[in-house]
Amino acid sequence: MSEEKISHLKAAERVLKEASKSLTVREIWKVIERGDLISVIRGNNPAKTTLSSLLGQEFRKNPEGSIFVKDETERPTRWALKSFGDKSLDVRGNKKPKHLEENLHPVLTSFVAQSPNFCGENTVYTKTISANKSRGKYNAWVFPDMVGVLVPFKDFPKNVLDLAGRLGANSIFKLFAFELKLSLDAGNYRECFFQAVSNSSWANEGYLVAKEISQDREFLSNLERLSNSFGIGVIRLDMQNVFESEIVFPAESSKELDWATIGKMCDNPDFNQFIDNFNDAIKIGNVSPVQHDNILDEDGVTEHIRDKFGIASIDGN
Repeated sequence: MSEEKISHLKAAERVLKEASKSLTVREIWKVIERGDLISVIRGNNPAKTTLSSLLGQEFRKNPEGSIFVKDETERPTRWALKSFGDKSLDVRGNKKPKHLEENLHPVLTSFVAQSPNFCGENTVYTKTISANKSRGKYNAWVFPDMVGVLVPFKDFPKNVLDLAGRLGANSIFKLFAFELKLSLDAGNYRECFFQAVSNSSWANEGYLVAKEISQDREFLSNLERLSNSFGIGVIRLDMQNVFESEIVFPAESSKELDWATIGKMCDNPDFNQFIDNFNDAIKIGNVSPVQHDNILDEDGVTEHIRDKFGIASIDGN
């Protein structure tokens, strides 16, 4: 027996309920097309333009009684459900403080620098990379959001580090690439994952990092399969207890760096400065924290998360 036909609006409701966040019409329609909903939409014109028109009409007719809310402070307009909605929208569709991926940077910096869950007792120093500072249309697929360096001064005396630097024995050093997202789910993980694959090929380890990761079994199974196939690690930032953030899937560590790609990436002034900092660290036998992203202590990271995301720590601070 064929599945009962549903309206465009019912299909949008199903997608938004599953997503639990606001989406543009284009994003809603992508989910519809990828799943089974496209085959059960009622009418002769199951198109994105029809959905956009119907959402607008439905909201204009009865904005208070509608199950949908919209945010027009951004372009394109984003839609959510009143009952489930995106945390960035209240029930009237008014904008609350916006959650930005860049606000995750200090959180990740503090985690990889201080949590033994990441690199044991070693400190990883990070630097934010602005892809907009480079020429090219596809910079988001070339440059990661953040890069990191581990120079194990605690484990090796300076003369050994000097020798390793001269011989190119980079296995005792480690360079990281981090791609950050607010959330990962069945609707966006493939694009996010392959963006991380693309912009981390030069590094020893590459990670896809998110504040929220869907716990759907099939989704996690697919994400694990990609992680195993391409060696990209996945980190879930615990916003209530940052230093206990979870490495959901570990990265596969490459012993060799892609120097040709690193050379091309030095076109970007942020990345070029990062490489200069790495060289200086080897020369002087120490990393200069002021040349990298600021590392927040426990109180600092708690205050940052409360200010930018409205989330209190696990102890209520």
